Parts: sequence; structure tokens; C-alpha cells
Amino acid sequence: MLTFEKRASILSYNVFQITDILSITFWGFLMFAYFFIHHSNHKHILHYKFFPSFVVYKFSLALLFAAVYIFYYRGGDTVWYWDGAVKLSNLFLKDPFLYFEQMASPPTNERYFNYFDGDTGFPASWIYQEPDSFYVCKITSIFSLITLNSFFSMTMIFAFFSAISTWKLYEMVVEQKITTNAKAAIAILFIPSVSFWASGIMKDTIVLTCCYTLIIIIYRLFIKKNAKRKFWLYLGGIVIIYLIFRTRSFMLICLLPCLLIWVNYELLSGIRNKLLRRMLIPTLFIISLSLVGGIYFSSGSSFGSYSAENIVETAIVIQQDFQGNKYYSENRYYIGDVDGSPQSMLLVMPAAIIAAFYRPFVWEANTIFMFFSGLEGLFFMFLTLRFLIKFRIYQWIHVVSKNKFLMFALVFSLVLGYFVGFTGGIFGALVRFKTAVLPFLILVFLMEARPPNVPPPIRES
Repeated sequence: MLTFEKRASILSYNVFQITDILSITFWGFLMFAYFFIHHSNHKHILHYKFFPSFVVYKFSLALLFAAVYIFYYRGGDTVWYWDGAVKLSNLFLKDPFLYFEQMASPPTNERYFNYFDGDTGFPASWIYQEPDSFYVCKITSIFSLITLNSFFSMTMIFAFFSAISTWKLYEMVVEQKITTNAKAAIAILFIPSVSFWASGIMKDTIVLTCCYTLIIIIYRLFIKKNAKRKFWLYLGGIVIIYLIFRTRSFMLICLLPCLLIWVNYELLSGIRNKLLRRMLIPTLFIISLSLVGGIYFSSGSSFGSYSAENIVETAIVIQQDFQGNKYYSENRYYIGDVDGSPQSMLLVMPAAIIAAFYRPFVWEANTIFMFFSGLEGLFFMFLTLRFLIKFRIYQWIHVVSKNKFLMFALVFSLVLGYFVGFTGGIFGALVRFKTAVLPFLILVFLMEARPPNVPPPIRES
């Protein structure tokens, strides 16, 4: 049986040097000191009883994720993102000017051979050739420079930012009084696949962290309307949108219209005149969605393969590639034939949404990780049945209409679920892509018919 060091040596990944131990110790101490102080200052707040468990849970799964890719997969995207970041940090040490020039420039074959050499090492060519993938390397290289190139330290830093944004989203949900604190914790904090797949050096971690942060910014700016440092919130929102655009642009296509629906509905619900409100809500929705659609359809090729003229074709190509590529073997799933017509896109919608919410089924699992995903899917099915039994349709409509964020959660789950289920194609991609869907979906299933008895609103720091 291969030892820890031998497996690392086979892969030529220097992840177990003395500098790694020092880096992990230093950064681990700083992070947990921050969490300890934060909890000490807020432990009188009732829902903070979940905070220590969440932190331990989050970081345990993040380190497990890193170990799985080193020991079990012996490679994979997260390792190659780290490897590209190390090559970029080597470039910085050799020539800072070239490093910043590369950070600000799109990847090209000319830059690949002009900027990197035998001293810096070359990033994996298949990562470098995909601008969104190499952008993950660029982000990671910032942390590479301050962690002595430690793979596990960088994983912990990604988990740190993911944990902060997740906890802030949980606090926001508690304020919304959608369900009890414990049920909200299940939905937002403790879904295993979300904490596992969206805590390491991955696109999924960046996208999930940015989505949560953008939702929190929107909530503080337009819903609470008492946010401090508004300039920095607006600036942060712009940066977050840019990061999502650069790493997984289709998330913006799904997220922004749903955010507009939430904000508009929240703002217009304050109008006391029912007739005026009923007239303005659909009108403003149409105007807002038309504005977003106009910007999107006039953006040309800014969204690349997910631009308006290419998005349907891209989705079909991805799906057909996953279906036809023999390399994926039994990892594939089938939702129906799609020829690009609106009719065929609508016909596969139920199968795509079911795939995003519940698959892989237990009997479809061919690895231990897919088996655990299947068990998780069984739990989601149980929550679905419980929800359908508990609520009559008019109760459900009444509760959703009273809570605007719950409406956002439902619409976002359906929109993103359809897109993820349609383009996933293989279970390995599906379980990662749907991490952004699951918390909002489970929140809908765990909602209460009446507002739960929760503590007073959280004080802003």
C-alpha cells in the first residue's frame, strides 16, 4: 500500500515539506483564533450555538476534500488549480512585472511560452487554455504567495471565506423568519455535499462564496436599508459580480433576474394601495427583466460560450458530449433528446430539474462518493414528500407570497436547477454544479406555515 509521501512523490506534488507544516500551523491558528473571538463576542445570541459545530464541520470536510484529491483521485482540478497558482507565484518571484501583466491578460499560447519557463514551471496546458479555469489559478496565486505554496493552507483559506459567507447567509435567513433556527441550519450550514464540494480550491467554492456574498449585499442595501458603509457595499457588489462573471458566467444569467424579482417585490410590497401595488408589481418586473435581458442580449460575445447567440447551442453541445463520450462510462445520465427547439427544451425540463434536485439515485452510484450523494438525494426526497403532505397548495402560495426571500429561493432553485440538470450530463459534474441550488431548495422544503418564534434581529457589527 502506498504511503502518504510515496503517493505525493508519484504525482510530483510537493505538498508535505516542512514549509507546509509551518504554513498550515500558522494559518490554522489565525483562522480558528478569529472564529473563537467571533463566537465569544456573539455567543449570547441564540443561533450562535450552531457556530462552533459549523466551523469544525466545514473545515473537516474541506481538509477531507483536499485529502481525497491527493490520495484517492491522485490529481484532479483542485490540484491543477493549485499547481497553476504555484507557477504564477514562481513567476512573481522571478519578475513581478510579468506576473501582474499575466494576471491582467487573457491566456494565449504566446504568453504561455513567453512568461513561463523551466525556472517557473508551466501550468497545465488544459487549465491555461480555459480562461475561466486559469482565472481560478490567478485568484489562488494571491494566497499562494502568502502560504509558501502550501496546498492545504490554500484549501483552508478557501474554506475560511466560504464559511464566513455561509454563516452570514444563515444569519440573514434567521432574520427572515422562514423557519426555525435548527431547520435553517440544516438547509444553509450542514448539507454535506455543499460543504464538501464547495470548500476546496475549486470554481464551485468561488462561485458559491460570491453568490452568498452578493445576496447578503443586496439584502443590506435594498431590503434592510440601514446598512453602513454603502459605498463599500456597492463596490463589493461590483467586484463580486465580476468574479462570478469570470469564473462561471451562466450563474449571473440565473442569479440576477431572480435577485431583481426579490428586490422589486420587496420594495413594492410597502405600497399600501392594493390596486396600485397590483398594477406596479408586474409592470416593474417586466421593465427590470427587460433591462437585464437587453443588457444580456446586447453584450455580444462578452459571455463567451454562454452569450445570447451561443447559450442554447453550448448547453446542447455539453450535454451531447457527456452523453457520447465513452470515457465517462456509467457516470452519465440521460434526460431526453434535445434538438434546440423551444419545445424540446421544455419537454426535458422536468427531468433536468429532478436530476439537479435528487440524482444520482442510490442505485446509480458506482463510487463511494456517488453513494453518499445518493443517500443525500433520498433525504431530499423525504423532505419533498413531507412538504407535499404538510402543505396544501393555497397554504404554500400564501406563505411564499408573504416572504419575498422565500420566493427568490424557489425561483432561483428552479431556474438554476433546470440549467444544471440540463448541462450536467455526468454525475461527477452534476454533484458539484448543484451545490448552489441545494441550500435554497431545502430552505423551501423546511419553511414553516407560520413565522417561527425566533430571537430579535441580529445586531450589525
